[in-house]
Amino acid sequence: MAIFRLTPINPADNHWSDCNWRKPVQVRAPNERRARLVASSHLAEAEARLGHQIDDSLWTEPTLVHCEELPESPFPPIGEVNVLTPKFARH
Repeated sequence: MAIFRLTPINPADNHWSDCNWRKPVQVRAPNERRARLVASSHLAEAEARLGHQIDDSLWTEPTLVHCEELPESPFPPIGEVNVLTPKFARH
């Protein structure tokens, strides 16, 4: 697996107005598509716990979010497909 960093291209853009998390996200995934889907799902769930509903396709859209594979990361490439940062408490 690889570690990907997803970064909103322009967090001040209107597309992000309902989203509280506009910072980079790191994901362990086998490919970019899966990294985007996992980030999207995880962040939509976190927003929902705060009582917010966001367009969960934001993180899957290449025109809104840059996605890069990190050649070096403090996170091991071996493990479950998962969002590595940020970590939100799950209830």
